Amino acid sequence: MCEGVFPDYRAKTAKELEEERNNAFVAVTRAKRWLYVSYPKQRMMPWGDVKFQQKSRFIKEIE
Repeated sequence: MCEGVFPDYRAKTAKELEEERNNAFVAVTRAKRWLYVSYPKQRMMPWGDVKFQQKSRFIKEIE
């Protein structure tokens, strides 16, 4: 769960962000037994660049 992926970078309005937050809530609450939430420190982009990632604001809300 990294920022820009979850929530999606296209979610700009409060309504869109709330929908993304609801999707995260559903995903977390459907875990049957264990849930590991993580994020990558960096990602290789399709054009070859390495992009450093930040943890999702949703993870920050859980903590």
